[in-house]
This record gives sequence, C-alpha cells and structure tokens, in this order.
Amino acid sequence: MPREPEAAWENGIRSVRRGEMGRLRALLGDVFFEGLADIQPHAFNDDNASNLRVVVENGEVVSHIGTIRREVSIFGCTLRVASLGGVATLESHRGKGYATALLRDTLRDCRKDGVDYIM
Repeated sequence: MPREPEAAWENGIRSVRRGEMGRLRALLGDVFFEGLADIQPHAFNDDNASNLRVVVENGEVVSHIGTIRREVSIFGCTLRVASLGGVATLESHRGKGYATALLRDTLRDCRKDGVDYIM
C-alpha cells in the first residue's frame, strides 16, 4: 500500500517557483546526471514551470515529477498528450511517499487539463 506523504514537508506538492529552478537542476543532477536539465530545455524552463511539480523541505527541492503537454494530430484526430519524466527523489528522502503523491497530483492535473494520453 502506498505511503501517505509525511506532514513535515514545506508547502506540500506544488509547482516549482522561479527562484527554485537551480535547486531543481541540482536534484536532477544528483539523481540522474549533471546537465540533464540542459539537454531538455523544452521541459526545464520558466514557461513550463507550472508542469514541474515538486516537494520542498527546508528550502531544498527533494522530489520532482514533470510533464510537457502538447496537442498532437494522429490520422486527423487532435489529442492532448503529456510526456512524463524527470521523476526523481533524493535518496535521503525516499520512502516518504513523495513520488507517489507527485504522480497522483500530476494525473489529477492532467485530467483537469484535458490530457487524453500520458506517456
């Protein structure tokens, strides 16, 4: 059974703030590799900040999940799709239910945004 997030986290789940983009880049560098955000500028930018969902503890971005949302046309049918990625939690914060809570929040937000398909 998925764990509920611990109550100690600051501000709950929310979009990354403009001043936190550097801390998000640090998280992605720690979990994946340095420069990941640089090779995906279409995802990790201020214009897409509302789709970059984070958990922040003591001013540090400790968990993240992001989407890029676009309209696509397949055989003349327009669909709204979301590409899911950058799912990361600092090792020291794993097991607290953050990634599960972020995924649930992202799925809810995608439904609200009219997303037809998530990949």
